[in-house]
Amino acid sequence: MDQIEAFADRRDEIDRMQQRFERASGAAEGTFTGTDATGTVTVVVTPTGHFVEVRVPVTWRDELAPEGLAPAVMDARTEAAMARMAQWGEAVADELDAPAPATRPLPPAYESLAGRIDEYVTRHASPEEAQATTDAFAEFLREVLASIDEAKAEVARAQSAEIVGTSEAGHVRVVVNGTGDVVGVRYDEGWLERAHPANIGRETVQAQAAALRAAGGRTPASVVAGTRLGELERLANDPEALARRLRMTR
Repeated sequence: MDQIEAFADRRDEIDRMQQRFERASGAAEGTFTGTDATGTVTVVVTPTGHFVEVRVPVTWRDELAPEGLAPAVMDARTEAAMARMAQWGEAVADELDAPAPATRPLPPAYESLAGRIDEYVTRHASPEEAQATTDAFAEFLREVLASIDEAKAEVARAQSAEIVGTSEAGHVRVVVNGTGDVVGVRYDEGWLERAHPANIGRETVQAQAAALRAAGGRTPASVVAGTRLGELERLANDPEALARRLRMTR
């Protein structure tokens, strides 16, 4: 088997595995339920770990002190996240047992960046122009590599930020990081002594909604999109702009 055939086989293998993971991720949708270690608090979360419901029974004070409620809520959230991971793992196992999916076709060479460069350099450019394009492409790649560290640092900064949302009555605060992951819940412990369980759950979801609004719907992908790496990605997907950058216009 020559190198081209080996590369094609490897590409097909990667594509089939990617399809399996994509289908498994689609299967792990909906909502997921978790309960804290005492069996007292139950939460229902989305696939991204956001609270849909926080259920606290009227008897919760028999098991938990007021200062123990917030850790119990986060414990239940972790259990719900584990339930999602278990469902995803089962879906992956099912996909691996199923017949392999058909590979998806590669785009025509003229639609790929490498294909467009090769077409220009080998068929249309003078030796001087071909060298200029090759040099420009090498510089473009160096800039992409250099921008990766910057993008990673921006994502890390966003994920280390803390954004607090407060319920309408002010009794509950939920903390999310800069990309919207819930990292903490804080309760007014004096209020917890007299609060109705339904209000505890309602205000927790309210506070989360306020925190997510303040976070502005940012995700790791949207953070990267605002960096130099994101700019270069958009450039790579704009044939005309990229051609100018790589000096492929005449």
